[in-house]
Amino acid sequence: MKTMRIERRIGLPEIKEVNISNEFMGTRLTQGEPGEVMIIAELLIRSSGDVEIKEEDLIEVNINESKGKVEIDITEPDLDEDDYDISERSSLTIVLPPEIKVKAETENNFIIAEGLQNNLDLTSENGSLKVIGCTGNINITNENGLIKLEKVIGELSINEENGPISGDDLSGGKLSIKSENGAIKLRSCQYEDVEIHNENGMVFYESLLVDGGSIDIKNENGHISLTLSPMQGFVLNAKAELGQIKNNFITSAGIPENGMFDTYNLEIGDKSMQINLVTENGMIKLNSSDMLGSDFFHGKLDFIKEMLKDNSEQGLKEAQKIIGQLIASLTKLIEKVSEEGVKEKIEQALKQLKEWKGRINEPELKDSVKNSFDSISTDVGKAVQEALKAAQEAMKATREKYQEEFKPHIEKHFGRGKDFVRHFRGFRFDGFPYAPPPPHSEKEAMQDKARLKILEMLEAGKIT
Repeated sequence: MKTMRIERRIGLPEIKEVNISNEFMGTRLTQGEPGEVMIIAELLIRSSGDVEIKEEDLIEVNINESKGKVEIDITEPDLDEDDYDISERSSLTIVLPPEIKVKAETENNFIIAEGLQNNLDLTSENGSLKVIGCTGNINITNENGLIKLEKVIGELSINEENGPISGDDLSGGKLSIKSENGAIKLRSCQYEDVEIHNENGMVFYESLLVDGGSIDIKNENGHISLTLSPMQGFVLNAKAELGQIKNNFITSAGIPENGMFDTYNLEIGDKSMQINLVTENGMIKLNSSDMLGSDFFHGKLDFIKEMLKDNSEQGLKEAQKIIGQLIASLTKLIEKVSEEGVKEKIEQALKQLKEWKGRINEPELKDSVKNSFDSISTDVGKAVQEALKAAQEAMKATREKYQEEFKPHIEKHFGRGKDFVRHFRGFRFDGFPYAPPPPHSEKEAMQDKARLKILEMLEAGKIT
């Protein structure tokens, strides 16, 4: 097997936008220096003869200097030789300057964007799309393939036809998802405005503590599971047309309401968030998270350190923005914690962050303040972790007390109910000339309605 490396550098003083079309192989997008785009292809070639692939056989570039626009087209080499094959283990990497708009599309290959500080627009027809450790507004469109996101900061818009969507450690102003067929599972998210609409597949969304906003989740055929911080205040309206609603939410000063409902309304705390949940055929579950967000705080502190190492103006702005978010979250946390020891730790962490944020704007102290963040972040992270651990232990104690006090009563009443029903087993009333047919159970009625709904969707062409 022959290894061939093709490298192309594109220099332009004012690059504002890069458009990439790749119908040949998977694409990896990484961060580089301002004013330059670099294309690196590592091709593994099997051949019985001597095959040579030139740059122009693989890469076509068009540059519009006046608009600061670069267009890159990657195509399969059109060679006369029949006795050669390019291995799937070959790789294509495109290194992009920061703070520009990037658009990448493919038909049957993957796209991976990693460590970028760019606004992204990614499109695929039959390939996976992954975004890891990126900052910026991101738009993703896929027809048939998975979408995966990790450690993303910025507004996020997703349109998926057939495939699962998963994400972990996501934050920003707005999250919008529309999906036709596929499960949606998002963990450790922090968005003020959430809108998720799915047709076929479960939806799981875990929200960390936010200052306010809204969560709107609609599902046609599938369960909805929403997990919130125990310290989150909200107003909830939930409706399950052919299903039930279960509340397992437990606050730091309350117990869950055990019961099953078709429609359900709930108000908790300061009512700062509006939540609407609707499913046509499925169950809605409301849960409180066991972890109160210490991992999230540590992740943000680590991200700030990376931005400061970058030493760019954009990196400094992002660091200040995230510090502002952490200060707002800690301020909110103090209001919701009643234990004095826990409050004191959070106030200590908050004071350190505020002092550090105030000093970073002083030009003569900028470098020294950057260097001091390592020790500050360690102290803040430790204080937050101890505070949240104490709050979590208090929450668990409340839950255990509830189970100890109320579970025996529930079991006792349940046992009495079984004894009562036992007396009527085998009872039959013979006064009627004929025995009426047994009524459908509630479960059977729900199944009939679900089958009817599926038939209607088949006729409308929504599912196959």
